[in-house]
Amino acid sequence: MTFLSICQDVHREIAGGSGDPGTLPTAVTGQVGELARIVKWVQRAYREIQESQRDWRWMITESTNNTLALGASSVTLTGTATDYDELRPYFGHHGAFVLFYKSSIGVTDAQETPFVPWAEFNGFYNSGRFTETGRPQFCALAPDGTLKVHPVADVQYNVKYAYRKDPQELSADGDVPLMPAKYHDLIMYLALCYYGRSNEANRILSWLGTGLQDRSRPNSPLTYLYQALCNEQLPAISYFGES
Repeated sequence: MTFLSICQDVHREIAGGSGDPGTLPTAVTGQVGELARIVKWVQRAYREIQESQRDWRWMITESTNNTLALGASSVTLTGTATDYDELRPYFGHHGAFVLFYKSSIGVTDAQETPFVPWAEFNGFYNSGRFTETGRPQFCALAPDGTLKVHPVADVQYNVKYAYRKDPQELSADGDVPLMPAKYHDLIMYLALCYYGRSNEANRILSWLGTGLQDRSRPNSPLTYLYQALCNEQLPAISYFGES
């Protein structure tokens, strides 16, 4: 479903205003009044869904775009398309890690570099007592968001890591939400909740509830789809990280 088609689905369910239900708006730009509010409700609904959980599978991806320069002890993480939001270290039998490999060799040179808490790294490896250079042996995420390494890099390295992407913004008619297509109706249902709250439309509120955190209507399509999305797109609990 596209941004425009979701807006039209909201219009169909509201069944109000001008035009046959489900035919408006004809574009997501240049709207006024109720149609402009529908567009905003859909945008807001998709953002709320994305921000409601920090580990949606569809929002986690990998990057090898960033490099640790010769003589450097930190690297700024930007993601694949400057869409970086939060680092997601890999997990193995020995704990969390990030991969570093010599740029001159390529990914076949990748080695696990233990990822440690900032307090541990800053109190020991970042204390200034070490002066050697070499391959990264430990790394940590600093408060400013940069990835710090020890020791200082002896050559240039590429960093391979997983990360959560920034929330996707819907802005053009043909924009398609990146969340799984079978859950796109969830955006419509949540947008309808905004409509219900803004217009005191009891029919909508009694059908769907007030939003994602409303547990009073467990059988509503909003609650059903959101729970199904959580079950499918959140990582399973495991003693050794994500299953």
